[in-house]
Amino acid sequence: MAALNDVPAPDVPEAGSRSETASAIRDGAIGIAARAAAALAMTADSFAYLAGNTGLYEIESSTIALERSQRQDIREMARQIITDYTDIAGKLGSWLGGMNRPNSPPDQLDPLHQVLIDDLYAAADTDFDHRYIAQQISSHEIALTLFRRYQKHGDNEGLRELAALGLPVLEKDMAMLRDLNAGERRRAD
Repeated sequence: MAALNDVPAPDVPEAGSRSETASAIRDGAIGIAARAAAALAMTADSFAYLAGNTGLYEIESSTIALERSQRQDIREMARQIITDYTDIAGKLGSWLGGMNRPNSPPDQLDPLHQVLIDDLYAAADTDFDHRYIAQQISSHEIALTLFRRYQKHGDNEGLRELAALGLPVLEKDMAMLRDLNAGERRRAD
């Protein structure tokens, strides 16, 4: 799946912009590219690459949330995401190691996910929680697409079973994120 790694970051205002509009455009453009890649992940190697990048992003962005969020509910969600994605990444790594696969999950973020991380670091304190939740919802939608698609159409039975085991965890996290987002909207009103 090296082609995704070669995709340049979208041509939008530079990472670090404190503008919510620029961040929303950037997040949307990245989401479109990532959704397309997730929908096409049918091989074990492409699934491992995309799932690995998603896991790295989820863990790093949630670590940032633990440091920056002023809200206890968001910090609790971040802890849960770190726990869940660390578990999924461990299972994926074990599966790949047991299969003696030539490709392992990535150990660095791809350029698309790095732009999102840079955007979180650059967010103003007042914008951070909203930006984190928006990114998490988008990332979880992509992960759910990836895991569902691979579970149904993937080329390796053992990895399809692993995707099936990850789905309930991702769905649970998504439900909690949607609840946080609804609470965020009520706060804004």
